[in-house]
Amino acid sequence: MKQRTYALGLALCFALVWVVVTAYVSTTATYTGDMTRLGGYREQDFAPRAGEEVFNEQLWTQAPTLKTYDRPYDVVVVGDSFSQNTTFGWENYLHEATGWSIITFHSGQISIPELLESETFRQHPPKLFVYEIVEHGLHTLNPGFGDDVSIPVDTASVTSTLSLAPEPATKTRVLPDLSPSFNMSDGVHRLQRDLKRLIGTRDKAIRCQLTSDVFFTNRLPSEILYYHGDTWKNDVTPEWWAIIAQRVRTLRERVEANGVTHFVFMLAPDKSTIFRDYIQSPPTPILNTLELLPNAGDLPRLPLHEAIGAAVESGEVQDIYLPNDAHWGNAGHQIAARTLLEYLNERGVIRPQ
Repeated sequence: MKQRTYALGLALCFALVWVVVTAYVSTTATYTGDMTRLGGYREQDFAPRAGEEVFNEQLWTQAPTLKTYDRPYDVVVVGDSFSQNTTFGWENYLHEATGWSIITFHSGQISIPELLESETFRQHPPKLFVYEIVEHGLHTLNPGFGDDVSIPVDTASVTSTLSLAPEPATKTRVLPDLSPSFNMSDGVHRLQRDLKRLIGTRDKAIRCQLTSDVFFTNRLPSEILYYHGDTWKNDVTPEWWAIIAQRVRTLRERVEANGVTHFVFMLAPDKSTIFRDYIQSPPTPILNTLELLPNAGDLPRLPLHEAIGAAVESGEVQDIYLPNDAHWGNAGHQIAARTLLEYLNERGVIRPQ
């Protein structure tokens, strides 16, 4: 009798596990957002319902290594994941508005000193060099020139200009596929994340309530998912921020030393920084790096915090950041490209037509 009861109990346990796993597998869509994947949240709740407008053709060159840099380009970009979106990235919008040729390197795969010393860069220097880095990674910035500010750098006034020759591009709006993927790994991953939250495990995708529901087009627009790494900057000392600021200035000096190449520092704001005035009860204080960097106003920084913050505050632009991701949606990339053009125009870099 006891053996039969034990077997029955074991069978019921297996049946319960099977039912739970099946329920998760049959209700989990394929993960397309970094934050839904990290947190094991449902795409049905956080995917942008308005979809994304993608370019039918990639309009810039993605360079995996320095070997790809075998011809002149108007613009050289070194950046992280915010500059690697090939379907609707800001470089696509920049090329569409200007006609400029653009090559982009991933900052984790390129040596900037080697790039600046390469034959193509020296013989055919670009008119524009954009260094992009996300806010929560700024404290790791290391262009590779050392921190000895006593080493003199030959600087020259950069007077080169760029003309505009817009090339309108065709785009297609793609809506999210929210149907169940019936993928065992996706379903089990979601179940594991839910169980870990039940026992109090720290989440890499922080979920909070918002004071407004006008910012996103997902099913739960009054909630936000943001990356736990956004809080890494909270532990950075003022002394280290001073070193980082000097590294940006040194990078500019090295890039502009040829007298041809204009340097622009593109600091991509953290999602939590932009929405911090609307986030209710964040588990950790949300800090703005611009308030931590010494003399941030003196850096050759693209005013993206201000431009994106103003667009969010207006309440008229949705999905500037993707609700299921930590990166920009179409609107964010468009703002980045437009802000860059305005910045260059104000400084006389764009030649009047």
